Amino acid sequence: MEDRIEEWISEVKAFNKSLGLLSRRAEDDIEELVRETISLLKGIQESEIADLGAGSGLMGIIFSLLYPASRVYLIERAYKKAMFLEHVADKLSLHNVIVVGDEPLKGRTRRFDALMSRAFSPMAELEQAVLKYLDHKGRFYYASTARPRLDNTILSPTGSKQADCNPRIHLYTYVMNSPKGGQPQTSPSK
Repeated sequence: MEDRIEEWISEVKAFNKSLGLLSRRAEDDIEELVRETISLLKGIQESEIADLGAGSGLMGIIFSLLYPASRVYLIERAYKKAMFLEHVADKLSLHNVIVVGDEPLKGRTRRFDALMSRAFSPMAELEQAVLKYLDHKGRFYYASTARPRLDNTILSPTGSKQADCNPRIHLYTYVMNSPKGGQPQTSPSK
């Protein structure tokens, strides 16, 4: 696994300047970001998960390497970034990865039992995207230094986990409480 992570890091660095996969600071700290991500993702058991706003693949690619039996969907709206993810999945022989070039808030989508994200942009659209993609009773994992503002009647926080190597970053977990995945249940009118 470590060789493939190193290969992914090498590809990110090679394409970062032209594609804007990571900030300059994040590129400089990429090895630390990988350690944090591995620490956060250990213990998450999902047979299928989608990475919303996959970007460089930091969450989704690492998850696919940690859990090769899991199917991982990388959802990325930027065409060039989606092509990068296809390239990396092919280069690393990640047969459990499916890249979805999709605008999260447009068109029809399938729903997933589990979603994850880190640095979703624009942040104001995160909740709407989660509600669109997350299935009834689904779980959403968000890596961040601050809890995202998702506390509402449809998504409930269920906990958080600190990265072993950086206590500032957490993986926040939410569960969908709506019977129709994103649509609040309403009582029939009389």
